[in-house]
Amino acid sequence: MKNILLIGLGRFGKHVAMQLNELGHEVMAVDSNEERVNKVLDYVTNAQIGDSTNSYFLNSLGISNFDVCIVAIGSNFQNSLETTSLLKELGAKKVISRAERDVQTEEVGELAEEDERQQHGHDELEADLEIACRAVTFL
Repeated sequence: MKNILLIGLGRFGKHVAMQLNELGHEVMAVDSNEERVNKVLDYVTNAQIGDSTNSYFLNSLGISNFDVCIVAIGSNFQNSLETTSLLKELGAKKVISRAERDVQTEEVGELAEEDERQQHGHDELEADLEIACRAVTFL
């Protein structure tokens, strides 16, 4: 069982939360949208409404206590990039970031370097989900 921080609870993030719950992991879910947070409460250990681009907010979560941090922000590349960067600065052990386009993969890759990165389009949700959950399982 791993302690996981999941940031971004859109379509992909919600499915990741559900799958990680089935696998028995403890998941802290974060999103700026209260409605999205409420939709995953049955699948996560804890949830917070907040801005993942705010270093004070992220720091309050105790980033170094998580085995894995998953950035599943798909709708705003700038927020995804900033969140990935902040997680690394705050001492995250492992960061998995999802990128939707090739150019995003290059940018996120420069930040995450040896960390896992996901690159798939909207129609490949299941493949992304499987890759993310497999990466968590084998860490």
